Amino acid sequence: MNKQLLSILLVLMLVFSAPIFLIYGLTQFGVIPTPMIPDAYQGLHPIYDSVYWNGYWYDSLHKGPNPNYEGRIASVAKFKEYVNLNPDGTNTLLPSLKMSGGPVLIDPTWHTEQYVWELKNEQESTDMVDVYTVYRMQKVMAEWKVNVWIDGTGNEAFPDNNHRWFDAQIWIELIPEITPYFKGAEEAELYFAPAWMGVKNIEWYSGKEDPNKMKDPRQAALNELYPEEVGENFGLFAQRGETTTVIDEPKILSYRNQPLDPQIFKESYWIRMNVDRMQADSEAAGVGGWDWSYVSAHITFEVHLFVIGEWRVALEKGDVPDLEPRTVSYGTDPFADLLRGIGGFITSPAGIFLAFMGLVLAVFIILALTGALPGVISLLSMLAGAKRKRRGR
Repeated sequence: MNKQLLSILLVLMLVFSAPIFLIYGLTQFGVIPTPMIPDAYQGLHPIYDSVYWNGYWYDSLHKGPNPNYEGRIASVAKFKEYVNLNPDGTNTLLPSLKMSGGPVLIDPTWHTEQYVWELKNEQESTDMVDVYTVYRMQKVMAEWKVNVWIDGTGNEAFPDNNHRWFDAQIWIELIPEITPYFKGAEEAELYFAPAWMGVKNIEWYSGKEDPNKMKDPRQAALNELYPEEVGENFGLFAQRGETTTVIDEPKILSYRNQPLDPQIFKESYWIRMNVDRMQADSEAAGVGGWDWSYVSAHITFEVHLFVIGEWRVALEKGDVPDLEPRTVSYGTDPFADLLRGIGGFITSPAGIFLAFMGLVLAVFIILALTGALPGVISLLSMLAGAKRKRRGR
């Protein structure tokens, strides 16, 4: 009886635990994405959702095969807290496209602009008393820093178009986070809306000059992002993949029973970073070799936020460490230094002299092997003798 009871308990444990292990396994292999919890501060939180490239959407659940890219399956496709995409499944074609960023930080040194207005409450007003509801909106300045870069092996840095990124779009969802801090407490009426997000500063880095995060402004001419230039701004979209911000059936949010403009205040927003061209800085070195360095863009965006309601816990500059630029891989083809050294020696005075002597020696060897050397020596002797006779006159 005890054995039978034990068997039943084991079967029940297996039945109830199997779904847990199944879900865990699927999560680990990326079939079911791991849920991401933004930081607990109130504000605008970026989620790095996906990459659209070569007619295919890459995200946590879609890694290929891409029918427009020879049916290749991505070897790396990581999203949500950052982007890391290698779409070809090899280490000999495209390098990995990557993007990461810090939180959106409020600038406490900027004077917050306050907008206050009143609306008459018709339902509560009487013939004797007019009742008004006072509304307040703030415009605050914030800052958001990101890194966009490519990285990989030396083979993926080969200087041709098969190893360069063109026309990729990194899609990022911006979620207004309204955090209730006490269990059971009603969520306060608080709404965020990005009013404008534009480039404040951009710096390019590579390992070409110095591996220690050396600024390399030359990379701006080799690579093209959008937005990139100071003043260029993101477009704000209602959904991923849209080309317009028009919403057919928007959800109407309200503050103090007054509807908010659905074109401004939404449950989430989408922006895209366009990678029009990004490539390793590679150049030929010797015969068949190349020097290479991957590149990184460190971009600071200025963010204008509209805030309606009471903002309780904001994340300000100085509260968290500043986002640093990314270091990138760099190197030289194994034979490049040898070939370059040989070429440098040949073009030096000593190299030119030795090359000439080697050429003379080679000519004598060829003449000796062909049996023509005695005749050449005889001819040279005759010329030398004739020259001496001319001098004797």
